[in-house]
Amino acid sequence: MSGIVNRIYQADSEIRNVKKNAEHPNEANNGVITEDDHKKTAYHAGIDVEPGPKQIDTRLKGDNKVSVHLGFSNFAEKEADLQIEGQAGGRINLFSVLTISTESGTSYSLHELNTSFEECSVTLTYGGPTAVYIKPRPYQVDSATGWFYLSPIKDAIDNGPDPTKSGFVMTPYPSDGGIKALQYLVISRFPSFRISYSRGSTSESLEKLHSESSVSVNLFGIPLGSAGYEYKSTSLEKRSENEGFDIVFETPMDVTGNILDRRAHVIGGGITSLTP
Repeated sequence: MSGIVNRIYQADSEIRNVKKNAEHPNEANNGVITEDDHKKTAYHAGIDVEPGPKQIDTRLKGDNKVSVHLGFSNFAEKEADLQIEGQAGGRINLFSVLTISTESGTSYSLHELNTSFEECSVTLTYGGPTAVYIKPRPYQVDSATGWFYLSPIKDAIDNGPDPTKSGFVMTPYPSDGGIKALQYLVISRFPSFRISYSRGSTSESLEKLHSESSVSVNLFGIPLGSAGYEYKSTSLEKRSENEGFDIVFETPMDVTGNILDRRAHVIGGGITSLTP
C-alpha cells in the first residue's frame, strides 16, 4: 500500500512541476529566451524551433516556389465545377474558395470578375517553402526542468481505458488506441495568385479591385495576410476584345519590424503516432 501511495505522491509532484514550468518559464527551469529588436528579452515555454528565426526569414525570401493549379468551369448561380491539379474536386460555392474584399467591406468571388460566366483558372504560388521542426523541451525528473512529459502519456496509452491499472489513465481513451503529436510544419510566404480567364472582359468589380491600394483575401475560408502583408493587384493583362485577361494579386516580399513578429502561411505538416 505504501508503494502505491508513494507513487501517487510522486506523480502528483511531477505534474505540478510540469505545469509550473509551462506556465512560468525561466532560466532555471530551461525556458527559451527570445530577444526583440530593442534587445528586450522574455522567457517562453521550452520549445526549440529548427532552423532559427533568422534562418527561417532568409529561407522564406528564397527563390524556391511551389504552385497549385485550380480550374473552374460550368459557372451557374455562383457555383462551379472545381479541378485541383487536373483532378475533379466536385461542385463548389465560389465564395467558399476565393473571395477578395475591398476596404469598404464589399466582397467579390470569381463570379463577379468577368463580364460573362466563362471558365477560368487560379494559380496559387507559394514562395520560399520551408520545413520548421518543433521540439518541446522534455521534462527532466532529476532536475525538475523542462515541461514536455512523455512518460505519463505513454503510460496512459499502455494502461488502456481500464482504471483499475496502476499509473496514469487517459479519459476518454483514444478510439484508435493512440494519439498523434506534431513534428514539423511546412510554411511559406503568403501565396500570390493569378486569375486567368480565357474569354470575356474585365468587369467593373475587377477594375475596382485593381485600383485599390490593398484588398483582403480569403482562401478556402482562411483569411490570408496580416498587418504588413496586405494584398494588392500587381498586374492586369488584358487580351483582345472579349478574349480574356489575367490579373495577379500578391503581398510584399519584404516586411519591416521585429523578425519574431513576422507571419507565414502553413502549407502542411507532419505528425508522429504514439500507440501502445
